[in-house]
Amino acid sequence: MQKQRRNLLTLLTTLTPFGFVSSSSWAQNAKTAAASPSSLTLGLHAAVTKVTRLSVLTDRIGRGHAQRVLEVLPKRSGKIIAESSQEARKLLNELVSVNYAAPSKAQFGKVSKDYELLLQSSERFTSTEKTDLAKFGHQADNLGGEVDKLVEFLIKELGKPVAQVLSATADLQRLTQHLAVHFLLAHVGTEIKEQQKLLFEGIDEFNHQFKAIQAAALKNSQIEQSLQLIGNQWFLMSQSLKSSEKDAITMENVCTTSERTLEVLNELYAHYETALKSLIG
Repeated sequence: MQKQRRNLLTLLTTLTPFGFVSSSSWAQNAKTAAASPSSLTLGLHAAVTKVTRLSVLTDRIGRGHAQRVLEVLPKRSGKIIAESSQEARKLLNELVSVNYAAPSKAQFGKVSKDYELLLQSSERFTSTEKTDLAKFGHQADNLGGEVDKLVEFLIKELGKPVAQVLSATADLQRLTQHLAVHFLLAHVGTEIKEQQKLLFEGIDEFNHQFKAIQAAALKNSQIEQSLQLIGNQWFLMSQSLKSSEKDAITMENVCTTSERTLEVLNELYAHYETALKSLIG
């Protein structure tokens, strides 16, 4: 597996002398864009959301295959792979209509081609050999890096920062799956020291970003409830991730909590989008 993929938070936000861009700044940017006769900016905002989701799905597909090979909740693994593949193809089809600038267009062409190759590999991947799983993991991780580059290009093209709460939540979504994949691959015996290094770096990253959104001023009852649920699931997931045990129960706990944490983060992202849009008036 390659080194830890770049933090989407650093791609999605622009730093000010006082820290990350505020929610009120995001609202003002969105209000300006809404008043503009061009729909390009709004299209790019939607594209950023869809592409960051594609980044999450590369790891989710990888996790599904790792579960299948290791026979960890095998019935669920097939569902995870099928649902993620179907969603990825839907997003790729929707992203075709975006009016990209030249750099983003070229990168999207590469991502679209490589993503289809991954999905085809996924469909053909029926082996239970751990070496084959490692190869698929490399392919998925390399694609994830290319997807993250597309996010970077889109943010530059957008010319406006994305709210901290959205960018941090997007990266937490990715980390739930990325950490589970590294945990499972470490237990397979693939590049154990490197997997463990990435694992603990990712745990620290998750803790840092989760504290950031907990401290964010943007709050309502739905957001606070989601944050509480995420905190509970992350506590369980992080304990399992740090475990040196290789038993089935520990691996099952990592897989189930990663899925549950992702589900609540998906809800939190939607709550943040709704709350931010309400600031526009």
